[in-house]
Amino acid sequence: MIFDVFIVVCAISLVTNAVGIWYLRNVLRNFYDVTSNMRDLTEEVMDFDEHLNQVHEMEMFYGDEILGGLIAHSRALRDTLEDFADIYALIDEDYDEVEEDETEEVPDDAEANA
Repeated sequence: MIFDVFIVVCAISLVTNAVGIWYLRNVLRNFYDVTSNMRDLTEEVMDFDEHLNQVHEMEMFYGDEILGGLIAHSRALRDTLEDFADIYALIDEDYDEVEEDETEEVPDDAEANA
């Protein structure tokens, strides 16, 4: 009787742990996607800031107040995005290690079908 209860409790524990690991893995993948998107967005804003600076320094637009305001606004946006990128960078580094381990275990045929 006690042995049967023990087996049932162990089975429930195993199933619960498996579901928990599966859920955690999915959450980490979502965080990785957000991190990747944040990194891409930050790079695009930095490229925009550089391009805006180049236009502002052209002889035709040099000293234009509207472009100066746009430059200030793009720098503030870039700084805000970099703050978010720093937060997500910690997640990105941890997930890269997990992802490398997983890719070593998956055969090439399974990756092509995914």
